[in-house]
Amino acid sequence: MAGTIISYPQSGDTDRNSFITLLQKTSKGYMGLSLTHYGDTGADPSIEVGSYIEVNGAVYSFGDSLAITGDSGDTGDVWFKIVPDGDSCSFQISGDSGTWSASKYGWYGTGDSANHRYIGGSDRDAAGDYNDKWLFNDTDKGNQTIKILGDGTLGDLNISGSLTSSGSSRVRVTKNDAQNINNTTATIVQYDDEVFDNLGEFATYKFTAKETGYYHVSASLLLTTPSQWTANKTFEIRIYKNAGLYSKGRNIVKESSTGRAYKSEISDLVYLTATEYLDIRAYHDSGYTQATSTDVYSNYLAIHRIS
Repeated sequence: MAGTIISYPQSGDTDRNSFITLLQKTSKGYMGLSLTHYGDTGADPSIEVGSYIEVNGAVYSFGDSLAITGDSGDTGDVWFKIVPDGDSCSFQISGDSGTWSASKYGWYGTGDSANHRYIGGSDRDAAGDYNDKWLFNDTDKGNQTIKILGDGTLGDLNISGSLTSSGSSRVRVTKNDAQNINNTTATIVQYDDEVFDNLGEFATYKFTAKETGYYHVSASLLLTTPSQWTANKTFEIRIYKNAGLYSKGRNIVKESSTGRAYKSEISDLVYLTATEYLDIRAYHDSGYTQATSTDVYSNYLAIHRIS
């Protein structure tokens, strides 16, 4: 059975419950869909009984489960869409993706598919298995919309239709070995012990963003070489964005000393677009080559995308 239209509002409509339901569901972009076999990679999805969706100004309800049809031979990124046909609609799989329509508040096709609403998708392999099935929640994020994967985790889909890794960026790396920091030379700190990096964004002492957003960055470094420091010399730890200085934390030596360890810390908010990168650099003007300590608790870099 196909999805069916709820009703056409008419003057004097006496079906109060139906009309109220219509008013509740006709908000632009409304989608209250559930898929069968959501976490089952080997089964085709169907739309669950009791689902609703607005498509190009009409609202469809599903009193029976609606099976998916279309080109089942497509592999890789495949897309689920609702195709309206008068008072009914079908649920189809397609190899082409929709684009975000601000006026319709949903993902729609173009040309002959202009009224086809795209509701989600999957990564389908050559064996016909679905590696995650997901639905849009149609929350507009500029050029993105949130997706919920079959295992319950979150990920993003950008407007071009390419899939990204699930989850928000979280990185923590530490350093437990000595590294020389030359005098008056901004030197990339070689944080090389990964505690976690859920999107694989940290490599060769550099963080490269996979997602556009605001990133909270905090870093700490301890110098421990027992060389002479004189008053008013500085030790800085710096954030560099795309190889340019972004911000710095400074420790100023208050009095002359020998054999004292000096620590510098920094915390800041950095906006990165996808593929932009940052690294942490150390700088001092002690007049000597200094070395980092091996204290893993004092040498760390932590990054988290917060929005």
